[in-house]
Amino acid sequence: MKINTKKVLIYGGLIIFILTLAAMFFLNKSGFIQEKLKSFAVKEVQKAGIPIVLVEKIEGNIFSNIELINIRLDNKKGFKFSADKISLYYFLPSMISGNLVINSTVIENPDLILESGGAAGLVKKEHKPAAKTTFAFTNIQIKEGKVTILKNGKVQNNISGIFLRARASFSPFKNTVSISIQSASAFIPEPGPGIKLASAKGDIKYEAGSLKFSKMILELADSKLKIDGTLKNNFKTLNFKIDFSRPSGLPGVPWLPSTSGIIMVTGPLNNLEINPHIKFETARLDGTILIDSLVPRAIFHLWVSELEPYIITNLLKQQKQASLTGKAEIECKGEVEAKSLPQLKLNAF
Repeated sequence: MKINTKKVLIYGGLIIFILTLAAMFFLNKSGFIQEKLKSFAVKEVQKAGIPIVLVEKIEGNIFSNIELINIRLDNKKGFKFSADKISLYYFLPSMISGNLVINSTVIENPDLILESGGAAGLVKKEHKPAAKTTFAFTNIQIKEGKVTILKNGKVQNNISGIFLRARASFSPFKNTVSISIQSASAFIPEPGPGIKLASAKGDIKYEAGSLKFSKMILELADSKLKIDGTLKNNFKTLNFKIDFSRPSGLPGVPWLPSTSGIIMVTGPLNNLEINPHIKFETARLDGTILIDSLVPRAIFHLWVSELEPYIITNLLKQQKQASLTGKAEIECKGEVEAKSLPQLKLNAF
């Protein structure tokens, strides 16, 4: 009897494939794969410089969705992260093409605590991953997030009520990250009555030690900002353009005039140059502010122009002079110096 080798190979391959799927299915149901995945994930995070990694359990179907329950990360140097649950929904076979699409990523109640310099303990891997897989996150949601900044164990600032919806792509091989924020909101309790971020959208891209912000639009309770620019040289050099506007007659401060303008921020972090060009209803502000964070000290040279004469008399608490006409201009020079940046005090030249 003649044996058909081709048919034997085809049927044999199908049988092996079916048995493999069946084995993976039963292993998945038994929790074996989840435990192996949990062990692998913990080891990889520990290699990144975070010795304490706790994951209560991993649930789901490894082929299409995974849920990480009660995650806790701590690098013992001021970096702590926790979340009640992280849910990922994807199609695993798409990795064959080198592009894994994660259709939905939901992070519930994340809490990030960062001590000054705490992220310095995170170790960068020098080698590139062998796999050239790109990860595409089509729908990222953060619900009720919180960020706390500490210094010497004391709270410096915190951001709460963070809600975010975004898209992102990540390539470990190319070391690139792209994020497109569709909507976001948060609350910063300090300074004063606090700052409420009503909405945010825009694009952020990281590549080769440079972070680029494009068409970032932030709407606060009382103003609107548009930010374009880059953080270069591993976040040590800034080049930003900030457009902003604020209407007049706002609740609580009806006396404040409408304001709009552009602020340019350039240079290394330890020697920044700030150039404001701000237009008020009755005046204009231009000039230069130089900030030396090593001293720390700031030197400013500003011009207030297009002033109506009555504003000068009001400031000096003098009777209004009908004979005064035209526009006034004031030149301001000053120096800010202190032991630390938060303690800067104004001293006139």
